[in-house]
Order: sequence, then C-alpha cells, then structure tokens
Amino acid sequence: MGNANGFGSQVTLGAEVWRSHGWVLHDAQHQIEGLVSVFVYHAPGVVTAPTNSTSSTVNQYDVSAFPAAAQNLFKRFRTMRHPYLLPFKDGGVFQDKIYIVTERIAPLEQRLSEFLNYNYGLSWGIYQIAVS
Repeated sequence: MGNANGFGSQVTLGAEVWRSHGWVLHDAQHQIEGLVSVFVYHAPGVVTAPTNSTSSTVNQYDVSAFPAAAQNLFKRFRTMRHPYLLPFKDGGVFQDKIYIVTERIAPLEQRLSEFLNYNYGLSWGIYQIAVS
C-alpha cells in the first residue's frame, strides 16, 4: 500500500484489517521492528499545522487539533507500560492523522471463535483479565 505519510521508509502499510470509530488497523512492516500493526486515526476536517520545529519527524505536528478522546488515547498509549497491555513501538502525528505502531495483532472478533474451541479458553481469558 505504500509508505505511511510522515514515517518515510520506516513503516510500509499493508492491508486494512479492521475499522471502527475513525480508527483503521493495518498490518505493516517496520524497518526496525519487523512485522507490526498500525492504528491510524483520521479526523475528518482536522488539519494540523506544523510547529516551529525544523525537524522532519512525524511528531512535529500538534495533536491538540484532534478530538479529546483521540488526544488522550495517543498520550496514554505512549507512556503506559504493563505486561498485559499492547506495547507501543512507535507513532506520531502527521498532517491529519495519528499513527500508533504496536506489535502485530489481530482483532478479537477474528480470534474469538478460534479461542473458544479450546477446553478452558474462556476461563483462561477471565483469569488473565482478573490478574491484570
């Protein structure tokens, strides 16, 4: 699908896997991390202006133009570290999109029926939620 704007040659977006509430999940290839998933948020009508930075990195754009929920998610996702949460690998804001790069994942909807075929699959999932 080509390179994600702003990530240059670091991330090559692949097929769209899932879409909900303005977020689109893509399978992708990261130059350093290998196979990854990329969440892309596009807010219709939002165009961010570059800050005074002369750097050409993705983070040169201001996230404050996005809705509060998207701003909060991006800010929290970058700083949270927990063994049971999806790890943040890379990300940033470029023009009218927020990019969040994580380890390769599949939507729960796609894996749930497969997971429930295991004898103790449901109880294992409840246990993992309880201990996190």
